[in-house]
Amino acid sequence: MIHRTQTSTRSLIYILLSVILSAFTPSSLGAADSLDEMFINPPQIAKPQVWWHWMYGNVTKEGITKDLEQMQDIGIGGVTQFHNAWTEGGKGTRATPRGPVRFMSPEYRELVSYALKECERLDMTMGLQICDGFSQTGGPWITPNTGMRELRCKKLPVKGGKTLSYTVPDNTVLILAYPGTIETPQGEEAVNSPMIKPRNPYLKKNEGEAGTAIESNKFINLMAQLQADGTLTWDTPKGDWVVLVFHHVLNPAVNHPASPEGRGLECSKLNSDAVDLVYDKVVGPLIEDAGDLAGKTLKHVLIDSWECKYQSWSKEFAEEFKKRRGYDPAPYLPALAKIPVNSVEESNRFLCDFRMTLDDLLAEEYYGHVRDRLHEKGMQLHAEVLYGWDQMFGNSIRQYGICDVPMNEIWMRRNILRERAFTGYAATAGHVYGKSIIKDESFTVGGAMGDFSYVPEDLKSTADFLLCRGTTKFVLHTSTHQPYDEKPGWTHGWNGVNFHRGNTWWPYADGFVNYLGRTSYMLQQGLFVADVCRYVGHEDTFSKMFGEMSLENLPEGYRADHCDNTVLLERMDVKDGRIVLPDGMSYAVLLLADKKTMSPEVLQRLTRLVEKGATVIGPKPETAPGLTDYPQCDETVRKLADRLWGPCDGKTITESRFGKGRVVWGKPLPELLKEMKLQADFSYTTKSNKRINFIHRTLPDAEIYFIATAGKGCMVDCSFRVTGKQPELFDPLTGEVSDIAVYDDQDGRIRIPIQLEAQGSKIIVFRKNAKDSVVEIKHDGVIVFAPDKRLSKDFASLPATFKLTSDGSIAVIQQSDCGALEWKTAAGRKGKLPQARLPKSLTLSGPWNVRFEEGRGAPAEITLDKLASWSEHTDSGVRYFSGEGTYRKAFTLQNDFLKNTRISLDLGDVKGLAEVLVNGESAGTLWRSPFVIDITMLVQAGKNDLSIKVVNTWVNRLIGDKNVPKDERIGQIVPTDPTWYKATSPLHPSGLLGPIYIRASQEYILPQKLRNQ
Repeated sequence: MIHRTQTSTRSLIYILLSVILSAFTPSSLGAADSLDEMFINPPQIAKPQVWWHWMYGNVTKEGITKDLEQMQDIGIGGVTQFHNAWTEGGKGTRATPRGPVRFMSPEYRELVSYALKECERLDMTMGLQICDGFSQTGGPWITPNTGMRELRCKKLPVKGGKTLSYTVPDNTVLILAYPGTIETPQGEEAVNSPMIKPRNPYLKKNEGEAGTAIESNKFINLMAQLQADGTLTWDTPKGDWVVLVFHHVLNPAVNHPASPEGRGLECSKLNSDAVDLVYDKVVGPLIEDAGDLAGKTLKHVLIDSWECKYQSWSKEFAEEFKKRRGYDPAPYLPALAKIPVNSVEESNRFLCDFRMTLDDLLAEEYYGHVRDRLHEKGMQLHAEVLYGWDQMFGNSIRQYGICDVPMNEIWMRRNILRERAFTGYAATAGHVYGKSIIKDESFTVGGAMGDFSYVPEDLKSTADFLLCRGTTKFVLHTSTHQPYDEKPGWTHGWNGVNFHRGNTWWPYADGFVNYLGRTSYMLQQGLFVADVCRYVGHEDTFSKMFGEMSLENLPEGYRADHCDNTVLLERMDVKDGRIVLPDGMSYAVLLLADKKTMSPEVLQRLTRLVEKGATVIGPKPETAPGLTDYPQCDETVRKLADRLWGPCDGKTITESRFGKGRVVWGKPLPELLKEMKLQADFSYTTKSNKRINFIHRTLPDAEIYFIATAGKGCMVDCSFRVTGKQPELFDPLTGEVSDIAVYDDQDGRIRIPIQLEAQGSKIIVFRKNAKDSVVEIKHDGVIVFAPDKRLSKDFASLPATFKLTSDGSIAVIQQSDCGALEWKTAAGRKGKLPQARLPKSLTLSGPWNVRFEEGRGAPAEITLDKLASWSEHTDSGVRYFSGEGTYRKAFTLQNDFLKNTRISLDLGDVKGLAEVLVNGESAGTLWRSPFVIDITMLVQAGKNDLSIKVVNTWVNRLIGDKNVPKDERIGQIVPTDPTWYKATSPLHPSGLLGPIYIRASQEYILPQKLRNQ
């Protein structure tokens, strides 16, 4: 297969010549040219990967090779291999049919080894999901004793003066009684108490019976009255009593969707021995099979999203709690059953310690343990710590920080860029823990939307949002293994965009894949730029869906990170008044969570940071968060806080100096940033008030900004917090790099008018010394761009664009007759575009010859008098066609037309993807609007042959197949006969809709004698 590229032939030649010529300049040895080269052809580390799902034992070597070869051909850098089995249907699909290969059988292991060797041959990397299915870490080797456990509590009302005989549940850990009464349903001896869960980890103010707390000395420990046979025998004192029986039960979650050979209970996440039972049965043997390829081609093990509910107990938990917190948790266990002990405030302190202990064990026994085992083999741990349903007790920032590559997950949301992009949990953990690779499980879809309806253009705004949120590497969900050659072939059931060789457009997806690789490479460079770091304290242990960390009081144009205790205590320092981390990250302000608690050790470290020059904003802490060393810990906090905050009370006095730094309390964050004269990192205005999201990376000698929008295109008046540097445009769609000519550098900021197309995005780089720039433009005597003037609404409609040549000359590309155009540069040079008429655009109208891919139900070819959607054709084979249709037409160009600098082909509206060939040579593949491509180097005087290959989705054929008997259907899909579509479902517009034009543009370079005036 010929590897297509979205970069036009002419552009590619230009880029290659630029690289060759740069070899003769001293700068070619510097980082600048390396940045250019890696941007044009992204390296392995930046290329997107896929999740490669092997479905229920349906695996073949032939299919493995074909899958991987096509992935490599379009620019995929690696795979993470799963074995999944939807043993039950649902959400529009049927169960996965069982294949001949059994999970972890000798044949299965041989196929994994074969896939790994094929990856090595193709210079791709491979990873393994830790168990069968995609969530999370379990299997048939896990018993109830080594599974996830949850603490429960039974509440038993007892009348005093009698002997109580009650059989307690298995695994009872504590029995307490206190004076009181409770209601039970008629006929019920006891009731199950509601328990504290991750979603609501604290007691509310009026929690408990009648809103009252039980004093700890009122509880009686009845464990001595528990008989060997599990019977509680107690001679109850007079009065009414409530007996609490604390016991742990099995969390029945199993790893899913898994085969019978690999499905079983989820392992305990608080005991590394239990974790090893899964590791040693799955990835351990596969890593051993890999031999020397482990750590070389086999790079990582993945722990996918946490979808197994929560774990709140283990047999070792009480002892681990004592060891870490310094006191026995038993007297406070009622708080877990939402019964306050002594007070709600004291109980919440225990609950903080409880969650911190779970967090410690999760970090050490689960994520940290698996990571350490992989490091012994030279491999990495990649993990999706969050899923978003508040299922996990634990600080996700810390857990992400333990992983080598933190990974987020996001499901498809169209026009997502209309939302403001805040830094995600995985990204912020990567930033504060020094990790440049932030992965994202990208374009997951649900609700039966894995229906082949998406094309790459539909995915771009989600991709851009992820980039702005901090993603630096895409993992496409999903690429289902195709064991055979039927099409559309095997699917992942109801979810996942189909990134596999059975999909019509996958062979044409290289432009989209290259876009993801180029943007990822650029945003892997240097360090994330954030002005604020928010300390989340002991409080924020869960997040919104998919780990979105909003910070609503952060002004527009600024970005923030978030840090946990470990980062503040072990990684933070101060240099030149900024908070710094060992990897180079720095922040102007440390923002404290809006809480009145802080541990003594954190407060001591905070005092040291302020003393060295840090600026901290937040309320004065009053107490410690937990019960360790209580109540002395509170006195320690008060003394330390009084010393640091001094007279600052957050009302009459909002700032206090301490050492070289200061603490601020009661002053809004925007006001503080303004007082610090810290301008917004990025600001903008648009005529339509559209949302423009951004992210900024900094290098020692360069600044990199990525900006993006959703919906319709717009002209954006952008302002960057950079000065004295030449802005360059790195176009991620084409790989072209060019100096920006029109910009203004004033007051420490560079202002650039930037045209963003629909769902548009640009990369702006500042690394070279500033050249002369165009600072004023007049069109027909009216100023449309000038310093200190609002960008004219007419600027967007200018029929010309400006660029800088390699020697600093001003070049103007005239795109149509443009009247009087004048400009002035920062150095005082003036220019005027000579009056010249461009040839009129050539309209390509019918008739069109269209040839259709064989075997898809359409006639071999048809003639269209005018362009129209295939779905509107009278022939049912065309109307229901899915696949590749090739439009052919000849056109003639006169010599005068070819005298112009550039010639472009505008396809108008395309429903699908389009590859353009002129005179037999490919100009490139277009996957998003505007569907315009440069054909300058391919056309000739006289006759030219044009071919446009358009590929649509499978949707129309799948609808057409619903209108015929099953044995006559063309689309062969597994699992069979999904209910995504009906015979009467609306058809999707498909094909080339136009109108189609060939346009000329002329480049004019300001003559030397004018440039020197």
